[in-house]
Amino acid sequence: MSVGTFLGGIGISFYRSPVFALICIAYMPLIVITMSIFGQLSKAESFKKIEANRELGGFSEESLSALKLIVSFAQEKRAVELYELKARATRDVSQKANFCASLLYAVSRFVIFGFFVYCYFLATILI
Repeated sequence: MSVGTFLGGIGISFYRSPVFALICIAYMPLIVITMSIFGQLSKAESFKKIEANRELGGFSEESLSALKLIVSFAQEKRAVELYELKARATRDVSQKANFCASLLYAVSRFVIFGFFVYCYFLATILI
Protein backbone atom coordinates (compact mmCIF):
# COMPACT_ATOMS: atom_id res chain seq x y z
CA MET A 1 0.00 0.00 0.00
CA SER A 2 2.81 2.40 0.89
CA VAL A 3 4.72 1.63 -2.30
CA GLY A 4 1.55 2.08 -4.34
CA THR A 5 0.84 5.41 -2.70
CA PHE A 6 4.43 6.53 -3.27
CA LEU A 7 4.40 5.57 -6.95
CA GLY A 8 0.93 7.02 -7.45
CA GLY A 9 2.03 10.31 -5.91
CA ILE A 10 5.04 10.47 -8.19
CA GLY A 11 2.89 9.70 -11.22
CA ILE A 12 0.30 12.36 -10.34
CA SER A 13 2.98 14.95 -9.61
CA PHE A 14 4.63 14.39 -13.00
CA TYR A 15 1.24 14.57 -14.70
CA ARG A 16 0.25 17.82 -12.96
CA SER A 17 3.59 19.67 -12.92
CA PRO A 18 6.63 17.90 -14.34
CA VAL A 19 9.03 20.79 -13.64
CA PHE A 20 8.11 21.00 -9.96
CA ALA A 21 8.18 17.19 -9.67
CA LEU A 22 11.72 17.09 -11.08
CA ILE A 23 12.83 19.81 -8.69
CA CYS A 24 11.35 17.90 -5.75
CA ILE A 25 12.91 14.61 -6.85
CA ALA A 26 16.29 16.33 -6.89
CA TYR A 27 16.07 16.28 -3.06
CA MET A 28 15.52 12.51 -2.92
CA PRO A 29 19.21 11.45 -3.10
CA LEU A 30 19.86 13.47 0.05
CA ILE A 31 17.03 11.66 1.82
CA VAL A 32 18.14 8.23 0.63
CA ILE A 33 21.82 8.73 1.47
CA THR A 34 21.11 10.23 4.88
CA MET A 35 18.64 7.52 5.86
CA SER A 36 20.90 4.70 4.68
CA ILE A 37 23.95 6.02 6.56
CA PHE A 38 22.13 6.60 9.83
CA GLY A 39 20.05 3.45 9.38
CA GLN A 40 23.20 1.32 9.07
CA LEU A 41 24.70 3.00 12.13
CA SER A 42 21.57 2.33 14.16
CA LYS A 43 21.38 -1.26 12.90
CA ALA A 44 25.01 -1.98 13.83
CA GLU A 45 24.55 -0.58 17.33
CA SER A 46 21.34 -2.56 17.80
CA PHE A 47 23.16 -5.78 16.95
CA LYS A 48 25.90 -4.87 19.45
CA LYS A 49 23.21 -4.29 22.07
CA ILE A 50 21.63 -7.68 21.38
CA GLU A 51 25.01 -9.40 21.62
CA ALA A 52 25.88 -7.63 24.90
CA ASN A 53 22.53 -8.62 26.40
CA ARG A 54 23.05 -12.20 25.27
CA GLU A 55 26.51 -12.30 26.89
CA LEU A 56 25.20 -10.87 30.17
CA GLY A 57 22.31 -13.32 30.18
CA GLY A 58 24.67 -16.24 29.53
CA PHE A 59 26.98 -15.10 32.30
CA SER A 60 24.08 -14.75 34.72
CA GLU A 61 22.79 -18.21 33.89
CA GLU A 62 26.27 -19.70 34.22
CA SER A 63 26.84 -18.00 37.58
CA LEU A 64 23.50 -19.16 38.94
CA SER A 65 24.12 -22.73 37.85
CA ALA A 66 27.60 -22.68 39.45
CA LEU A 67 26.48 -20.91 42.62
CA LYS A 68 27.39 -23.82 44.89
CA LEU A 69 30.87 -23.94 43.38
CA ILE A 70 31.34 -20.16 43.76
CA VAL A 71 30.25 -20.25 47.39
CA SER A 72 32.33 -23.32 48.23
CA PHE A 73 35.51 -21.63 46.98
CA ALA A 74 34.61 -18.25 48.54
CA GLN A 75 34.62 -16.48 45.19
CA GLU A 76 31.45 -14.44 45.77
CA LYS A 77 33.24 -11.11 45.66
CA ARG A 78 35.01 -11.97 42.40
CA ALA A 79 31.77 -13.20 40.80
CA VAL A 80 29.93 -10.03 41.83
CA GLU A 81 32.75 -7.84 40.50
CA LEU A 82 32.76 -9.70 37.20
CA TYR A 83 28.98 -9.44 36.93
CA GLU A 84 29.14 -5.73 37.70
CA LEU A 85 31.77 -5.25 35.00
CA LYS A 86 29.68 -7.08 32.40
CA ALA A 87 26.52 -5.23 33.47
CA ARG A 88 28.22 -1.86 33.08
CA ALA A 89 29.53 -2.81 29.64
CA THR A 90 26.03 -3.91 28.63
CA ARG A 91 24.58 -0.65 29.93
CA ASP A 92 27.11 1.39 27.95
CA VAL A 93 26.41 -0.52 24.74
CA SER A 94 22.65 -0.16 25.29
CA GLN A 95 22.93 3.57 25.86
CA LYS A 96 24.95 3.98 22.67
CA ALA A 97 22.41 1.92 20.70
CA ASN A 98 19.54 4.00 22.10
CA PHE A 99 21.43 7.19 21.21
CA CYS A 100 21.91 5.97 17.63
CA ALA A 101 18.21 5.09 17.32
CA SER A 102 17.26 8.53 18.64
CA LEU A 103 19.73 10.15 16.26
CA LEU A 104 18.22 8.25 13.34
CA TYR A 105 14.74 9.45 14.35
CA ALA A 106 15.89 13.05 14.74
CA VAL A 107 17.81 13.12 11.46
CA SER A 108 14.93 11.52 9.57
CA ARG A 109 12.54 14.14 10.96
CA PHE A 110 14.99 16.90 10.07
CA VAL A 111 15.39 15.64 6.51
CA ILE A 112 11.65 15.18 5.99
CA PHE A 113 10.74 18.61 7.35
CA GLY A 114 13.67 20.08 5.41
CA PHE A 115 12.07 18.58 2.30
CA PHE A 116 8.79 20.32 3.17
CA VAL A 117 10.59 23.65 3.54
CA TYR A 118 12.46 23.05 0.28
CA CYS A 119 9.20 22.32 -1.58
CA TYR A 120 7.36 25.30 -0.10
CA PHE A 121 10.24 27.59 -0.95
CA LEU A 122 10.35 26.34 -4.53
CA ALA A 123 6.58 26.55 -4.81
CA THR A 124 6.70 30.23 -3.84
CA ILE A 125 9.31 30.85 -6.53
CA LEU A 126 7.48 28.89 -9.23
CA ILE A 127 4.05 30.24 -8.36
